[in-house]
Amino acid sequence: MFYTSPPSAFDGLYFPNSNIVHNSFVRFSLDVIFISKSNMVVKVLRGFRPWRFSRMFLKAAHAIEFPAGTVPEAVMPGDQIILEN
Repeated sequence: MFYTSPPSAFDGLYFPNSNIVHNSFVRFSLDVIFISKSNMVVKVLRGFRPWRFSRMFLKAAHAIEFPAGTVPEAVMPGDQIILEN
């Protein structure tokens, strides 16, 4: 929060139990992937701009935020996401 660009150590943030996100107080754009309980991609938001609220994606259970431009164009709804530590 309050950075003008993503911190150098920022790979992404996982938000469990979240089917809506906001970009308030974040001064840079993000890519956001919404995933279902079974880790299937529900929606991909690319270039999600500051001071915006996403719509609610009822089929989504979690959200993952990445620096803008880092989610490949090949990632689409229906894809399976594998989460690892």
